[in-house]
Amino acid sequence: MITTGRLKRIEDPLDLMSKMEALKEAVDACTHTFRTQFGMELEMDGMPSAPDPEDVLYGSSIALTNEAISYQYATVFNESTAKNLTRALFDMDEDEELSMEDMSDALNEIPNVAAGVWKAQREKSAAEWYQLGLPTFLMGNSWIKYFPRGINAISQKLKGPDGISLQVVLIWRYIENAGGTQQMTTSTINAKGVNVPAQVLQEAVKAVVDTCSIQMELNLTV
Repeated sequence: MITTGRLKRIEDPLDLMSKMEALKEAVDACTHTFRTQFGMELEMDGMPSAPDPEDVLYGSSIALTNEAISYQYATVFNESTAKNLTRALFDMDEDEELSMEDMSDALNEIPNVAAGVWKAQREKSAAEWYQLGLPTFLMGNSWIKYFPRGINAISQKLKGPDGISLQVVLIWRYIENAGGTQQMTTSTINAKGVNVPAQVLQEAVKAVVDTCSIQMELNLTV
């Protein structure tokens, strides 16, 4: 059974089915990438659902856009999987220290390749053409907990050998619905009374600070 979750705003069932097909091809692109880059076979873990933020600590996302719709193709990981994949991609020893730059480079490479494969598949299967952006390294999980109105997301969990676990997350919005200040779809106050937009902003600021430190050796303070 498919958990619709944040898909509840989609009123057209044909549109939902087209996004399910897009997710299937996104998953195929990810499994192809893992087979090529890591020599690793992945299999689906459960059914498609709303993104599950539990245990998500790292990830990467890349934009694919045309005149009608904007997608974010993301892969997200728990800490153990993120570190194992980084070591595997760079052929590092288990006890070798990982820098945040290592993690960023490795995890960005996964959707960078997979989204290119997915883009080619959509051209063939759905006659859809997209402009491909650059991957963005992600830390934390608030960005898949809360979405503004008009933005939809669906994910598929995958698992592999040696405890490898990840999600392929497909996020989209229609261009004509963009712009302006939109209400949050989900509650802005969590169970602990924390203001969620403020928490998301704090994580975003931290991510910018970390990125500037890693890529430009620029130390920023808040």
